[in-house]
Amino acid sequence: MPDGTMVLGVVLGEQSEAIDDFLARCASRGVKPLLLRPTFETALPDHPAAATIRSPMDYLGEEAIDEIYADLDRMQRRLPSIVLSTGIPVAEWGTDLGLPPTVWAWLPALVPYWHVTLRLVRTIRRVVEVEAPAEIELLGGDELSDWTRPIISAAFRTPRSETMRNEAESAAATLPQRPRDGPTRWNFEIPDRIADRVTRVLADRRAEFARRAPGPFTGHVMLLMRGVRGTAWLRSRTTRRTSLVDEYSEGMPEALVERCRAVGARLTIVYEGELPGHSTVRPSYAATYPGTVCEVSTNDFAAIASAMRADVRTRTEVATSALLADPAFSAAFILDGIDVFEQFHDYIQRSIVNLSTLAVTQYHAWKFFLEHNPADVVVGGRLEAKPWVSRAAHDLDRQTMSIKLGIGEEMMPSMIAIDHRGDFAHRDYPDAFLVWGERQRVYLAERLPGYRGLIRAVGRARSDTFVREAASIDARAQRRLLGLPEDARLIVYGANHRSRYGQWPGVRWGSSCFSRESWVACFRALVEVAHDLGDGFVLVKPHPADDLEFIADLVRREGGDHVRLITSDMGFHNVEILAACDAFVSTVTSMFAEALIMGRVSINIWRPDVNLLYEKARWTRYSAIAAPVDDFAAMKALLMRLLTDEDAYRAEVERGLAEIRDYFGGLDGLNASRAAETAVDTAVRACEPMA
Repeated sequence: MPDGTMVLGVVLGEQSEAIDDFLARCASRGVKPLLLRPTFETALPDHPAAATIRSPMDYLGEEAIDEIYADLDRMQRRLPSIVLSTGIPVAEWGTDLGLPPTVWAWLPALVPYWHVTLRLVRTIRRVVEVEAPAEIELLGGDELSDWTRPIISAAFRTPRSETMRNEAESAAATLPQRPRDGPTRWNFEIPDRIADRVTRVLADRRAEFARRAPGPFTGHVMLLMRGVRGTAWLRSRTTRRTSLVDEYSEGMPEALVERCRAVGARLTIVYEGELPGHSTVRPSYAATYPGTVCEVSTNDFAAIASAMRADVRTRTEVATSALLADPAFSAAFILDGIDVFEQFHDYIQRSIVNLSTLAVTQYHAWKFFLEHNPADVVVGGRLEAKPWVSRAAHDLDRQTMSIKLGIGEEMMPSMIAIDHRGDFAHRDYPDAFLVWGERQRVYLAERLPGYRGLIRAVGRARSDTFVREAASIDARAQRRLLGLPEDARLIVYGANHRSRYGQWPGVRWGSSCFSRESWVACFRALVEVAHDLGDGFVLVKPHPADDLEFIADLVRREGGDHVRLITSDMGFHNVEILAACDAFVSTVTSMFAEALIMGRVSINIWRPDVNLLYEKARWTRYSAIAAPVDDFAAMKALLMRLLTDEDAYRAEVERGLAEIRDYFGGLDGLNASRAAETAVDTAVRACEPMA
C-alpha cells in the first residue's frame, strides 16, 4: 500500500494484546492505523499512550443523532401498518390465532435495539466518509460485542441506501392482501377451580370492605401503584404522619382519599405484587380510612394469568414463528441498506413471545378482576406501559388515566401507538394523561396529534413531598444521620451509569446514560472541588439500576476521606439526601426539580456521549431549572463560584424557581390533589344517570 494509507482497527473488547498486534502490523507495513471503539458502552481497553481510540461521539454530532431519533420515530409509526402475507397488519398480528393485539407490549422493547444498531451503522459509515480507510480489521471481541461483527463489516462494504423506510414500505406493498375476517373472540380456558378460588378471594375483600362501608358511593376510583418493591415509608417531619411514597404515585393515596371522602366516592388501591408492610406505626390505608379505602394485591388474582400461561404461550410461539418468517416483517430490519434481521432474530423471538404472553395473560387477569371490582376509573403511573390494563378496562367500558413522568421523551407514551389505519390506538392506551406542567401538555399534544383523550397539566405529585418537608428538615442534623460533618459543604453526585435499555442476550450492561469515562471524569472533578473547598464532601448517590459494583469499587479506590456512597437500600428518601446537600450534580434528571424545591442549586452536565442516548432538546429543557455546563472544567469553576458566593447561589436558585412551574407544575403542595380531583370527578360523572 502507498504511504499514508489508512487502516481501521475496530476495537470490540478490552483485549489490549489485539491492539498491540494491530499497531505492530501497521508499523511493519508502513500504513497509518486508526483505532475506533464502535459502541461507547464497551469499556475502554488499556492501550499505548501514543494511540488514540476514537468513539462514536467523535463522528456523530447533534444533527446526526437527531436524524436517528427521527428515523426511529418513523419506524415506530410505520411498523404497525405493515401488511403481512396473511393480510393482517402487524398491529393486529396474532388475532387469527385468537390473541388480542399485543404489539403495544413488545414493540417498545425492539426500539432500543434499532437505536443502538442504527447508531453503530451510521458511526461506521461516517468513519468511512471522513477517514477513507483502505481496510478494516475487527480487533478482539467477546460475547458482549460479537453481535456487532457482521453489521460493522456490512456497513464498511455497502453504500448507504437512500433511506431505510422506503425499503420497508416497498416490501410491504408487494405482498398479497386479502379481506379481513370478522372479529375474533379471545377465549382461553380458566380452570374452574382457579376461577372459583380467585372469585372467593376477591369476594372476601369486597365483603370486608362492605362491612366497614356499606355505601352507597358516588363513584369508584382504582389506584394502581407499586407494592413492597418500589415503595418506601416516609415519616413527615411536618405533619408527623407516615405515608407511602414512590416515584410514580407519591402523594396520590392521601389525595385520592381526601377527594373521595369529600364527594362520597370509594377508592381501591391495587399494589403490584406484595402489599407494603404495615404496623401500628405505619397502618394501612384501609385501616386508617375504613369507610373509603379497600386494598388489594395483584397476587390476589395472579392465578388467572398463571392458569392460562401455557396455552397462551403455545399460540404465541406459533404466531411468532410465522411473523419472523414473513418477508414484510423482516424487511423492517433493513437499516440503511443493511439487513440486521439475523442479529435481531433470537432476541425478537424471545421478546415477542415473552411480552405477548405477558400482555395476553395480564389482559385476562385484569378483565377478570375488573369484572369483580367494577371501578369507574383506573389511574396509575405510566399506564401506557401496561396496555393490557387499558384494553381490559375499555372492554368493560371503564376509563384509565396515566400519571406521566419526565420533561423530555420520558413524558411520551412508551411508543407512539398508531394502529394499522394510521390512527392512534385509543383502545389500548389511557383515556387521559396527567402531566406535570403546561410545556409538557403542549409537547405531548404535538407528539400525539391523533390522540383524542384528555391531556391535563396537574403538576408533579412527587414535588408535594419536597414542598411539605423542605422547611422542616435541618441540614446539619441530616448530615449527622449521613455520617458527615455538620459544617461540611456537600455535593450530591447523581449521574447515572447504568443500562437505559434492556440488553442483548448475555450483555450485562446496555446503553448507559453517562459513559464510563464521563462518569469517572466527573467524579474525579468533584473530588477535586471537595478538596479545593477544604470542608467539601461528595455524596455519590447511584440509581438502583446503576452498575453498583463498578461505582462502589471506584469510590473505594479513589474517594478518600471526602467521599461517601449512599445507595437506595440504606433507606434515605431523596428529600432527606437533598436537604443535607449544598449542590446536586447530574444530567437530564427530574431530581433537579427536587433539589430546587429544597432551595439547592443543580448542575446539568452535557457531554457528547449523553447525546447518543438523549435528544439535545431534553437537556435544554432541564437547563431551565439547572445550571448547564458542557465540560468538567466549567463544572468545577461554576461549583466553586456557587459554593463560595452567596449572591450567585441565590440568583441561580431564583432563576430556576422562575421556570419550574411551566415544567413541573405548582409549588403549593397541591399537585397530587389536582390529579386526584381529575380522577375522582371523572368517576363521579361516569356514575351519574343519563339525562
